[in-house]
Amino acid sequence: LDDCLGGLVYISVGALETILASEAEETAEMPWQELWTTAQRISQNAFSTNGSIAMGSVDGVGSETPSTDLDPSLYDEAGVLYGGYEDEDTWREMKGGVSAKTPESETENSSRVPILMVCLPELPMNAKAEVELVCASRRAALSLTLSTGRLVRSAIQPRNNDGGKDLGMLWDTGYNPPPITECDNKTLPIEITTISRSVGTGCACISTVVASWKSSIADETEETSLTSLNMEDILSRMVDSSIISAKGQDDTAPLFGIENVLSVRVYYQSCSANRNGGGVVAIDVVDDGSMLRTQLHSVLRSKGMSSIPAYTVVPVIGMHFSTGTPSDEQIGGPFLGMQVTLVDSIRMETEMWVRFGPREYNAA
Repeated sequence: LDDCLGGLVYISVGALETILASEAEETAEMPWQELWTTAQRISQNAFSTNGSIAMGSVDGVGSETPSTDLDPSLYDEAGVLYGGYEDEDTWREMKGGVSAKTPESETENSSRVPILMVCLPELPMNAKAEVELVCASRRAALSLTLSTGRLVRSAIQPRNNDGGKDLGMLWDTGYNPPPITECDNKTLPIEITTISRSVGTGCACISTVVASWKSSIADETEETSLTSLNMEDILSRMVDSSIISAKGQDDTAPLFGIENVLSVRVYYQSCSANRNGGGVVAIDVVDDGSMLRTQLHSVLRSKGMSSIPAYTVVPVIGMHFSTGTPSDEQIGGPFLGMQVTLVDSIRMETEMWVRFGPREYNAA
């Protein structure tokens, strides 16, 4: 699990109802904080213990590998002789050089895996939870550096809803443009939080971005409708932030461009959850996401890409962003989450080829 680039934890509303049923006294507030704290504790424990799975190299050595009398210490963790170099001396020299350049702070930083947790009305097979992880192959992780970028927070002043950038797109999909409304300046400040985790230098990256009301005005904006905001502007800023933040701790310039975006997934708060008595959660759907999908399509098309990447819009009841560092955890819950996958396949192929050489790389 050290090779994980990003994760998603899906939690069923049934888990929330289990917490409600176990409460001694019934209160008006939903136990969101207890739900996220429990899920985060379980997730971090799984990462620290590698999911209680002991790694081995048996599955990595196939029957086609010729038998040899060489010392097993001459093979790296991926089972490659001399680590892919031409002789033992070169391997030892390069291995020593790499080890010297890996301080403890970088090792600690590389173990931080950002996780986006979302609560859904239901999951397949009546499951209470599902976990989805994006991981680098062990071979790539051993040869290319895994790193977690800086946590970037930026406050934005969203523009008023101007009816959308692309009115034609809205008409084509059968929806009227949203009405022009005036936003109350007191409810405008929104904080965009971004963190990325990558393998190699500009090879592959998962950027997780969330938008939330600033915690200083969270209580004042609790009842604010998102329809009063220009969601295209917010989505565009989130996509830009995912690309700008896709770099290592010491990198000054982004390593990816908009053309490297492989997929975009957006999670939005579409429902309100309330107690219905007896540990039952009543869900009131307020947004089917049709407008948001159209706005996301318009934003991606406006970025000037030759082809629009795959995108998905998922409605959720609530969400929480775990950065992997307790001191960086958010107080308020986000209303919009985004996970962007960026890949430069040519660069990754080149880095792997240079690292292993043509003979070992082609054999893999």
